[in-house]
Amino acid sequence: MSFQSKQTDFMLPSREVMTESEAADFLRIGLTKIRAMRRMKQIPHIPGKPVVYMRASLISWLSGREVKPVAMDEQQEQKNLRQAPRHGYDKAAIRALLIT
Repeated sequence: MSFQSKQTDFMLPSREVMTESEAADFLRIGLTKIRAMRRMKQIPHIPGKPVVYMRASLISWLSGREVKPVAMDEQQEQKNLRQAPRHGYDKAAIRALLIT
């Protein structure tokens, strides 16, 4: 007698549903870290036994966390602000302006 799993219409391909260990490997983080993130509800998951993660949800979640590059003119402006001379400012006068 051979074991055959039931095929139903609502089942997703196995590569789309990941265990906690597979999701941690996919995200390249430790198992302890992904568990902590799940407990704090910082990462999308489907609760249950076992907890599972949808690959599409993780990709969408990662895309939302992506830092976009700053435009070149903004980078130059920030660089100029960092290089501005810092001498000549009267700290007492600045504090007085902030207090009033």
